[in-house]
Amino acid sequence: MKYLYGPLFLLTASCATLYFEVSKYKQKENTQKQIKQYSSEIANKDINRFNRINNAITHGEMNNSTAKWMKEYNKMMDSLKIDSLTKKAYFEGAQMVRDSIKAATKLK
Repeated sequence: MKYLYGPLFLLTASCATLYFEVSKYKQKENTQKQIKQYSSEIANKDINRFNRINNAITHGEMNNSTAKWMKEYNKMMDSLKIDSLTKKAYFEGAQMVRDSIKAATKLK
């Protein structure tokens, strides 16, 4: 019976090691999927931002992590929302000016 503890301990240790290696691999795979998702979305909507990020990663100025890509993605989305609101306000203002000019010509 006492000879059974050694192999049993080794089997348990090897199973635990295998489990941790598999979970580490899965985590790395999920990280790569998330990075690919954010980077492809940035590349589709703002290619200049995507090129700037890739250059920064290549030159070692930025690390290639999910958090960095997510931060850049959120910045890009905020920028696109601001641009959209600005354009909408500009066109509404231009329409108000056109309406004012039309109304002024009718008064004469």
